[in-house]
Amino acid sequence: MTQYVDYWRQLDIFDPSKFSGKVVVVGAGSVGSFVTLSLAKMGIKNITVIDFDKVENHNLPNQFYRLSDVGKPKVEALKEIVKDFTGADITTINDKFESTDIDVADILIVTVDSMKARHNIFEKIKVNPYIKYLIDVRTSAEQFRIYTIDKSNFGHIEFYEKELYTDEEASELPCTARNIVYTVEGVASFVCSKVKKIMLNQSFKKLIIFDFVTGVKMNGG
Repeated sequence: MTQYVDYWRQLDIFDPSKFSGKVVVVGAGSVGSFVTLSLAKMGIKNITVIDFDKVENHNLPNQFYRLSDVGKPKVEALKEIVKDFTGADITTINDKFESTDIDVADILIVTVDSMKARHNIFEKIKVNPYIKYLIDVRTSAEQFRIYTIDKSNFGHIEFYEKELYTDEEASELPCTARNIVYTVEGVASFVCSKVKKIMLNQSFKKLIIFDFVTGVKMNGG
């Protein structure tokens, strides 16, 4: 019997058959791996993931990888996982975003782990009208921030540029207190909701901040 994915339980929320937009995920680490799988489970087919790193043992507690993936390129392992879980064939690029020729994306999701990388990515896409929306995800221990920027909106661009501080200005946490799985699972669900809102032309906030310790969620703009 042919196996297929039936999305009938979500159709009044999001019908994937009506959308063919291209989503590019930069980074296949903790946030990127969970976001990619979640988007594929929503039924989004046109997904490209870019990363140059390999799976290591310390990645397993908070990234969506298997013990058998250790040593593999993250994008290669993630492609297999998404195919097994959803049947979707995502496109993967084993390289840095700055070195790719990606110049078209309805939504570019940035999940990198340094402000320097964010600066470099934004410089590459800032004046490109064919990359329409930017979602920048930043996690820190039990807190996350999501910036959602409409690149055709000058006010959004101006707001985002003020949030591109340096790595030196970012708060530095001990290596043993930087990440935990429920933070990345939580942020992935918010990111997928943002993607849905963009695709359905629904309103969204430029910034969401959530703290798992206090349970406080804040919106900006």
